[in-house]
Amino acid sequence: MKLFKEKLAWAAPIAVILIIALFSVNLFAQGNPQVRNLPVALIVDDEGDHVEAVKAAVEQMSKGVDGAEPMLAFTTENEEDIEELFNDKEYYAALVIPEGYNDALQNAMTNNSAATLKVYINQGFNYTGANFAKTALNGLITQLSSQYSTNFINNMNGQQIDATKASVLVSPIVSEENKYLIQLLLLQQMVVHLH
Repeated sequence: MKLFKEKLAWAAPIAVILIIALFSVNLFAQGNPQVRNLPVALIVDDEGDHVEAVKAAVEQMSKGVDGAEPMLAFTTENEEDIEELFNDKEYYAALVIPEGYNDALQNAMTNNSAATLKVYINQGFNYTGANFAKTALNGLITQLSSQYSTNFINNMNGQQIDATKASVLVSPIVSEENKYLIQLLLLQQMVVHLH
């Protein structure tokens, strides 16, 4: 009881309530923040019709919807520069069309192996932005894969397939995700603490 008779004892709970109220008002005022124009590197190490299909999908994604700015802003880069570009925090992520992608997709059903698009995630830049970019890029890859799956099924004309080809038929394009800079940042922090 003595605690509540002290004037300072009342100040702490009131201060906590005021701080919570201010943060709540701030969140309410922000509403639903939209992510726009996150810089993403596009790395093209192959050529062919299937590569052009990916580039067309990227171009479509870069236009935005209903006049709004797009979520991702793509710039063409070289894969050997990506480490430096990520270290300089120029990109949240990178989409890589690797060498051999076109042939891998062309022969996916014959070889029983899906084609792979690489996604590099720069979590050292900004974790939230990197996750938005990752989600958008994986959505793009899923959409492309679904379109190819539909085409493959339509071209089969009712033919039966064996079980080994079923997974490729459902997902002819897969994503290979590489999280970047986590280890480098941890190593840098360890070096700073050692000095």
